[in-house]
Amino acid sequence: MAYGTEAKIPVLVGKPSPRRLHFSKVVNEYLHKENLDLQEERHANSQLRLAVYQRKVEVITLGPTWEGPYKVIEEVRPETYNLEDSDGKETKHPYTFVRTINSLDFCFC
Repeated sequence: MAYGTEAKIPVLVGKPSPRRLHFSKVVNEYLHKENLDLQEERHANSQLRLAVYQRKVEVITLGPTWEGPYKVIEEVRPETYNLEDSDGKETKHPYTFVRTINSLDFCFC
């Protein structure tokens, strides 16, 4: 008895699991060695994916392309504007400008 109830042992306690039944030490060692051999390749692939991701983030953010002056083309809604750079290229997305106490800040929206 445990805490006023009867303890019951499941019928499956004596049976081994399928994982234990089909385990082979030779196959396990082979797969482990193969996994270690592919570790460098997986690491290189992850570094490549990271570089691609960082490049996408750099393109999306204002990063090095945010150099003025910019000209307001139209007001999309209050405090949100479509801009044009000095070469006459229109920005892809509207920008929201928010007034603060000391300055005019912008928010990429």
